[in-house]
Amino acid sequence: MPFATLKLRPGVNVEQTFSLNEAGISESNGIRFRNGLAEKLGGWLSYYPFAVGGVPKALHAWQDLNDLDYLGVGTTTILGAIADGSLTNITPQTYTSDINPNFATTASSTTVTITDANIANVTTFDSVEFKTPVAVGGIVLSGVYPISLVLGTTQYQITASSAATLTRANATITAITKANPGAVTTSGAHGFSTGDLIYFFGIVGMTQLNGQLCTITSTGANSFTIGIDTSGYATYTSGGSASAGVVPKFTTTSGSSTVTVTLQDHGLAAFDTVAFALSTTIGGVTISGTYSVVAVPSADTFTISVSSQATSSTSGLMNSGQVELDYYIALGPPSASSGYGIGTYGTGGYGTGSSTTAQTGTPIAATDWSLDNWGQTYLSCPENGGVYAWTPNSGFQNAQLVAGAPAHNRGMFVSMQTQMLICYGSTTNASIGIDQDPLLVSWSAQGDYTDFTVSVTTQAGSRRLPQGSKIIGGMSVPGQEFLWTDLDLWSMNYLGSLQAGVWGFQKIGSNCGLIGKHAATRQGSQVMWMGASNFWVTGNGQPQVIPCTVWDTVFQDLNTDYQHKCWAWSNSPFNEVWWFFPRASTGATEPDAFAKYNIREQTWDYGEMDRTCGIDQSIIGLPIAASSAGIIYEHEVSPDADGQPLNASLLTGWYAMSEGEDVMFLDWALPDMIWRTFDSSNSSASIKITFYSTYYPGNTPQTHGPYTVTQSTQYINPRIRGRLIQIKVESNDIGSFWRLGAVRMRLAKDGRL
Repeated sequence: MPFATLKLRPGVNVEQTFSLNEAGISESNGIRFRNGLAEKLGGWLSYYPFAVGGVPKALHAWQDLNDLDYLGVGTTTILGAIADGSLTNITPQTYTSDINPNFATTASSTTVTITDANIANVTTFDSVEFKTPVAVGGIVLSGVYPISLVLGTTQYQITASSAATLTRANATITAITKANPGAVTTSGAHGFSTGDLIYFFGIVGMTQLNGQLCTITSTGANSFTIGIDTSGYATYTSGGSASAGVVPKFTTTSGSSTVTVTLQDHGLAAFDTVAFALSTTIGGVTISGTYSVVAVPSADTFTISVSSQATSSTSGLMNSGQVELDYYIALGPPSASSGYGIGTYGTGGYGTGSSTTAQTGTPIAATDWSLDNWGQTYLSCPENGGVYAWTPNSGFQNAQLVAGAPAHNRGMFVSMQTQMLICYGSTTNASIGIDQDPLLVSWSAQGDYTDFTVSVTTQAGSRRLPQGSKIIGGMSVPGQEFLWTDLDLWSMNYLGSLQAGVWGFQKIGSNCGLIGKHAATRQGSQVMWMGASNFWVTGNGQPQVIPCTVWDTVFQDLNTDYQHKCWAWSNSPFNEVWWFFPRASTGATEPDAFAKYNIREQTWDYGEMDRTCGIDQSIIGLPIAASSAGIIYEHEVSPDADGQPLNASLLTGWYAMSEGEDVMFLDWALPDMIWRTFDSSNSSASIKITFYSTYYPGNTPQTHGPYTVTQSTQYINPRIRGRLIQIKVESNDIGSFWRLGAVRMRLAKDGRL
């Protein structure tokens, strides 16, 4: 009986039928190709022995100035840094406070004093974001401000972008008459002027005034009248304040889409933009997001147009008249706790003082992260959040908000060639409020990631991409930067001067957008990424589709509800790029499978693996990736899956003799294997080979085996009849490695059908 040799084509092809893929591989799991031969995939070991918490979304390796290696990890619940086998939780913290306005300004000064009874000992390492615009002292406060000075447990100062025109502070009420108009008496000089808008809160007795906004007429240093008939109100008993700061008031007209906004000294003109971060429903319409100013009737009012008509004519205050403040808490170095005069009088001994407990907040949660480093400083950006910085050995216990960077971003990365921080999907300061533009690119001053101020002395700036609906992701590549929208690929080219525009933007590919923020990677000089329906590559020139022989496995089984979680992973030691994706067939909401492309051999394969993010080999070592359970693994360091069997398998197409005209009889098979690559002392490695036979491709095949094959196996004796034969090779043992060569089979004709 003659022998026939089955030499398998490298790569997996699921696009062809099993019959057309006669000398190829049609199914795979846990394998790769090297020098044209299929072999078992390299295994992994735990890099860190515990789950890090949450679902990991990004990893980044860097080194500090003491040559200590760090692995940064951003998950849905923590931001961490791993060094010397220990995880440091540096998750940014926030604290949200809704307060009745209590602000003080001084004419011609940019200093604003804020009193917030909900906080306790913020520090100058912290920042505060005004989620509601506040008008006080002739200026409007909105956006993010670093805390410049702490005055007490509940009081601090910020620096406004412009100087106040009026000296203003809250006034304490001592009496209110029941009259038309009502008359208010204050305990001291109120400092208000006729025409000022004030907000009432904390009144006992005449509680109908609480939460109301009204225009006053000053009648004396300690008195004023209000444009409200209080004769029918309850009798004033005690307490209450008249606030010098007010939030926007919205007024609707039934049947109209025009909304009048009252905000004292707003300083707006027609076509300016305003952004309201908090949703407010008034008169049947919801006001939320960014609007263009339609008209400016007065210095204290302007109008906007909303998307629907009001169902009633009414008025209401944003956030029910309260100011919402989001504090970004940086747990900085402990404050000094010794020396005369330290601490509150009467606390601590003479010469010892007393330390205070700084304000803490709630660790932020994130759906995704962008991670990078600026020298030894670790930069991070939660999706649609700010930029945070943490430097090892700085004394900071968690990452600190970079107050100068855009307040909210879809992502960020560091430009290698220019040493600039690039943010995308960023906020820009509207005339009032903060407007996040999904197509806006912002960059820092050269050499300073904290400075995004546009001036003649910096190269900081911003540019809006003209096409697409949003920027999905970006990365720094040699000689340029790449930005992907949902539709296209753009390049950023450094022009070198403010006069030239700093950066030039060019669309270099259409209809090749990025499927998910982390779905692009570099392999050598090539940039490769996953789009909505294809894989792409660009080196020098236009993006090109990578022909994919496992396309059906990926795009026909992709859970499109979670396609934004697809990500790319370079494995440079093996010239591979992996794309992980969640499968619809398994109902996965996190990536649970991969398609893998070998750049050198131009082969594809696929398999099952739970990984949500990873990095290529780095200063830390071999490639690292993390599972959805929060376990971080170092890959290519073991033949096993962290001490468990690593399942590996392949299934060939149908093999026919004489174009299938003859029934064949197979009685011997001689596997050609290489063993023991990982551990030359291991002699127990084994595989299982199963044969399938049929007379017609559409029939249910007969199964023969599996047959166990080890290093000592000379041949197996399956005794098979059929016109078509298919071979499956698989392994699930501990400590083994195998590489498959040719399969020799002793065949003979067994008759003709």
